[in-house]
Amino acid sequence: MDNIENEVDEARKEKVINLRNNEYLDKAFDLTPSNTIINKGRCGIGGTTLELNSQRHSIIVVPNIPTIESKKRANQDIIGVYGGITKNRLKKEIASCLDSGKYIKVLSTPDSFPKLVDACLDLGFDPYKECFLLLDEYHTIATELGYRENMIKPLEFLFEFENKALISATPFSLSDPRFDQFTRVKIVSEHLNKDVNVVFSKDIYGVLINFIEDARLIQNSNVHLFYNSVRSIVEVVSLLKKKDDVNIFCANTKENIGKLGDLRGLFAELGQQDFKKLNFYTAKYNEGWDLNDENAIIVLISDANLQQTCFDIEIKGTQAIGRLRNKAKEVYHITNCRNLATVNPNNIIADRKINAQNSVLALNYINENLVFTNDGAEFIENMKVEVSKYADIESTTGKAVINHSKVDSGVYVALANYKYNNKQSITDCWKKTGFNVKIIESGFQVSKEDRRVLHSTRIGRSIKNKLIIDKIRFYDSKEFHSKDDNGRLTINFSGLSEYQKLKQENPRLYELYIKLGYDKMEELNFSTPKMEKMYLLKTRNILEVSKNLRNYVHSTFHCGNKYPSLYIKCELSKIYNQFNVPKNVNASDIKKYFDAQEVTYRLEGKPVKGYFLHGRN
Repeated sequence: MDNIENEVDEARKEKVINLRNNEYLDKAFDLTPSNTIINKGRCGIGGTTLELNSQRHSIIVVPNIPTIESKKRANQDIIGVYGGITKNRLKKEIASCLDSGKYIKVLSTPDSFPKLVDACLDLGFDPYKECFLLLDEYHTIATELGYRENMIKPLEFLFEFENKALISATPFSLSDPRFDQFTRVKIVSEHLNKDVNVVFSKDIYGVLINFIEDARLIQNSNVHLFYNSVRSIVEVVSLLKKKDDVNIFCANTKENIGKLGDLRGLFAELGQQDFKKLNFYTAKYNEGWDLNDENAIIVLISDANLQQTCFDIEIKGTQAIGRLRNKAKEVYHITNCRNLATVNPNNIIADRKINAQNSVLALNYINENLVFTNDGAEFIENMKVEVSKYADIESTTGKAVINHSKVDSGVYVALANYKYNNKQSITDCWKKTGFNVKIIESGFQVSKEDRRVLHSTRIGRSIKNKLIIDKIRFYDSKEFHSKDDNGRLTINFSGLSEYQKLKQENPRLYELYIKLGYDKMEELNFSTPKMEKMYLLKTRNILEVSKNLRNYVHSTFHCGNKYPSLYIKCELSKIYNQFNVPKNVNASDIKKYFDAQEVTYRLEGKPVKGYFLHGRN
């Protein structure tokens, strides 16, 4: 610890320790100091490892099961505590460890923490005195409480432990006044992967699909995509032609498996599947596990129109990037924004806290001073539901008491949401967290709605033709670059791959566009038969007149129909004139182009002679 520079930030009342980029937390501490809240500065700095290697009994609370499984793969002596692990089994593992003279090293989820404490006490082992308690990734108390109510279970026991600490690389300010007695420590160190390409696009799917196709061409690089929506992941993957190089890591729940539908075979769990070229992760995997993959590409996706995907940049964004323990090839954040004004975060925090306090005061006043009829009782119950977002309500008295963790959770959700108001606020969040930001404006044009139109069987060909040509026409005026200054293939966000794909998948339509031009196609309402006829007229010459004439006749008359002889003669005359064919026309000339049978049939009640067209010649 000789090279550590220590200072005290008086304004923030915290101890500041500077570490070099290749140094870990064991350079700052021999042991994690007790009664501290530690901002460890960067992910992967060895906070958990320091405690696991300490010469004392340790209980470490981590946010999820993948974290426990990841650590246990590296250290079989770790006791894992989570759902499915019974108290009896837990007691046997703890007793065995103690009997062998080893220090117990326990990793527990918040949900199962009470079970762990009970198991210890049943054995006559006092965890409050004997164990050091570390709340790892403590920010999750605020970030996940909204959908995991047991995240705050450890707080019911925390203050009874004689030795304890909270640690996170992405700290969140906790408002519970009991934390005021803790010493704050800040570790200053740069992120391993500190360069982020922020890609702004009006259409997330368009960018993502073309990004994937470009990334597939880059050899020896897997892509890891953090996108907190199983349904959105399914929609994106469904639009890919190739799917056998995809993993989808998400919670193994009945609901998620149902959403995966035909793609359920792509479901994956850490430690059970190798990484593939494309690896999607929901928010369950933002924290606590080690991603070891050389030359990986990290992609974070958020959509301002889908709030659950709008991760908090300073917390969840940093954590997701921090999963990678190797130097990344590239890091991207693909997003849009709401185009709203920037909001002062201090105002948001103040408003949330005032609303919580007023709601609690109002409920308690009504409970103490008013008596309601049945309708009024229903109103009170609805009010309790709302107030319970900020407070705990006693079951007997109905009295509400502010729950600081619930307030913190509400503040977190509001802050994360407002950070997507505009491009500047998104950029500022990354910079504030210590990242270098490069802004990329996406040029992709085919939107999610456009793709639905192109894939629909209910929408006419003319509408699809216009949509495709409009996109091609836009790209015609663009300049593309798909290599960097050293000639290496790069991910291109200008729309080059999309432009090329539109032309490759619609070669005939593109040929018509080149020959006829946009104005003529628009005049013809983008009708394929009309454009084909016009193409033949524009491309005819003496050497090709016979072939093109035949094609034009075939596009005018249709097999399986009857035509009056007079009509056939009239139409053939017009076509011959257009092709400058000097010839007297008879209705029987139709036999040169079709297997035609002469017939007599009734047309508008009158007998007429004509031809029935069986097939083309």
